[in-house]
Amino acid sequence: MKNVVYGNSRVMTSDATADAVLAYSVVLAQNSTTDVVEVPTADAHGVATTVGLLLGPATTVMTEPAPDDELEPEDDAFVAELIRRTNRFDRHANSTQHPDRFDGLAAALEEVLDPGLDVLDAMDRAIEICIRCTSATEAGIVLADRDGVLHVIASTSERSSDAEEAQLGTNEGSCLDCYRTGATVDVPDIATHEAGWPVFTETMRSRGLVGTFAEPIRLRRATIGSVCVFATHDQGHDDTDVVLIQMLADAASAALVRQRDHGRLQTLDEQVRDAIDARATVEQAKGALAHRQSIAVDEAFQLLRTGARGTGRGLRELADAVIRGGERLDGVL
Repeated sequence: MKNVVYGNSRVMTSDATADAVLAYSVVLAQNSTTDVVEVPTADAHGVATTVGLLLGPATTVMTEPAPDDELEPEDDAFVAELIRRTNRFDRHANSTQHPDRFDGLAAALEEVLDPGLDVLDAMDRAIEICIRCTSATEAGIVLADRDGVLHVIASTSERSSDAEEAQLGTNEGSCLDCYRTGATVDVPDIATHEAGWPVFTETMRSRGLVGTFAEPIRLRRATIGSVCVFATHDQGHDDTDVVLIQMLADAASAALVRQRDHGRLQTLDEQVRDAIDARATVEQAKGALAHRQSIAVDEAFQLLRTGARGTGRGLRELADAVIRGGERLDGVL
């Protein structure tokens, strides 16, 4: 359960509904547009009802946890409709901001293949290209250790990290199936796989995500992980998107080989373990930065990612400076 905080009022509703309202209010504000939505809730007697909210640039909307209630209002149709309205703006933004998806791609791939990068930084650059050049909203990379256990190595945000961790924690989802089979997994609408992926489907919905696509990362004939992308729409990915995602999966594999040839880490398992350690340092830095600056954890994560690129330092190096040196990264965003 969550409250939608609207001015001085609170509207108690389901997690998925609250997240959909928040996402829609943000995109409306970004596009200087208003709209009225009828949010499903319950009155003081537990009777289902709705509350009309005017969303737009002049309104501030937030969400907060609310006490669990057996009469939690559920309205999948309302959530789906808000996601559809939100996606209209997302698709328009993609078409106007990236008229040539291959513009600058060669230079970006060269960065991914820089043997001087940590595994963490190389993978982070790959997923950044993915959301910049395709219709994907979020992306992540998982790699397997020597025992075949998958680990989240890179993610574009907290919600993509949540979607990946949900798969690893429940042993279900697109990146798991992709790794197991060594084949592409394309699911434009997660609702079609709810029976087989119940927990992953719920996590996707609660984060405002609708579609997922996973491409295997291969080393010679072995599948060693996957690139997993997520979308807020159910339109799937066109042929150009698919080619780009496949290219980035190959680039991730090539980056591991180049780093191994030029660095101290001689095996894939050593690289994965090192990346896991680096990721743990970043997680600590996210929490420290969020507390230090009184900001959300995801904002702290984006500060780290942007700060690392802006200063020419690796994510691990910058995260360590935040933890041990007290860096605040003021003015990065």
